[in-house]
Amino acid sequence: MIIELKSASNLEPSWAGTKALHLFNLHCRGVYIVDTILVRNALFKIFLETGSVPEDYLVRIIDLTGQGDFLSSSELYVDYSLPKEFHGMEGGSRASRDVTDLKFRIERIYRSWSGLKAKSLRIAKSINHDESFPAILIQPFLDDVATVCTRSPKTGEPTDNENWDGSIHNTVTKFKQEFTEWLARIEYCIKKPRKVYFSDSEKMPVLRVTDQVMTEEASLRLLHESLERGSIDKLEYLSRIEPSKLAIFHHYEWLDPPAAVGLPGSPGFAHGKIVFRTSDWRNLDEDSLICVAEEYHPDDIDLIWRCQGAVTSRGGKTSHAAVICRGMRKPAVVGAEGLSIDEKTRILRCGDSSYREGTWLFVDGNTGVLRFTENPARFPQYVVNSKVAQYVQRLAQVLESFDDKEFEGLSLPLQYHLANLKRALRSIGYLK
Repeated sequence: MIIELKSASNLEPSWAGTKALHLFNLHCRGVYIVDTILVRNALFKIFLETGSVPEDYLVRIIDLTGQGDFLSSSELYVDYSLPKEFHGMEGGSRASRDVTDLKFRIERIYRSWSGLKAKSLRIAKSINHDESFPAILIQPFLDDVATVCTRSPKTGEPTDNENWDGSIHNTVTKFKQEFTEWLARIEYCIKKPRKVYFSDSEKMPVLRVTDQVMTEEASLRLLHESLERGSIDKLEYLSRIEPSKLAIFHHYEWLDPPAAVGLPGSPGFAHGKIVFRTSDWRNLDEDSLICVAEEYHPDDIDLIWRCQGAVTSRGGKTSHAAVICRGMRKPAVVGAEGLSIDEKTRILRCGDSSYREGTWLFVDGNTGVLRFTENPARFPQYVVNSKVAQYVQRLAQVLESFDDKEFEGLSLPLQYHLANLKRALRSIGYLK
């Protein structure tokens, strides 16, 4: 039940968890890891039955900490390792080499598994309770811990001497030459970009590896490269792409410059006819209206509710119009100083041009851009970011490579995921 990680012949994630498995795989590939004691999740089952961790197991753990890397520290680091990762657990604490303190730290982790937050997140991720029992990892508590990521979080390129200082997640004071091959080996072993926690000493012992935070563009590029070099198969490639994130890679595009620019008061896009507060609201088509005003007052909340978006020539991001539109999830552009609004004559002036009630106006609440047009059919189109267009095209090709028999042989959750990917690609014109 209690083993030294480096002495193990094999590990199973069902009883050792993924954190322990990652460290074990790194050790097998020649990466030096810090001495680690693994307590299998069978001890957690005893805790569930008795409500306490037996003292003889704790004594055994402390006996094993009297050698190797543990001699370099007087304290211990106690963490958990789960078969399937979810948040909500209490881990990552330091403990003294005392039975009472060690028992408290381990039982604290065990009790947090039964907490409301952990239960809720297991349900949200469809993780069965009996498949999520935590194992325990015991390591020496080291003071000189640094972190470095295997990839640049912005571009997805391998971390090297040129880009290492561009990420706040890299806490090393200097990028050593041996880091390049070391990080490449770690990523190749785990097949994902990783944030590596290690002791910044001569041996560079790894303490743990976690998921690395990256931009969606960098993640898509990395997945593309992993597929091309054969590190992952096409099913894993597709399963790791979130359909909803594809919206980040495309945007609205016009050929002509904007008519006016204000502050982005509330995100989103809207396209409709200009109306004023003094308009005859009883005879207006409420399906596509954009209300324009110098500024709004609390009494105008009903007018904003009936419109697709709102525009003001005064105010800022904390103005009444911006706050109300954000609450209603309607796009708004505020503080567009280039506009002159005459509510008596119902005319909006922008530079040398004048626009009457009923003129079509496009509102971009993400950037604060306004555009006028007399043609209601003239509407911006989705355009994919040129930096990731080749990766999106490759994604569409991989999806189309599945025939009906191959698709039907997949699990229902994976079929649903692939169907959502196809729907997202159709929305931006990459699939018919």
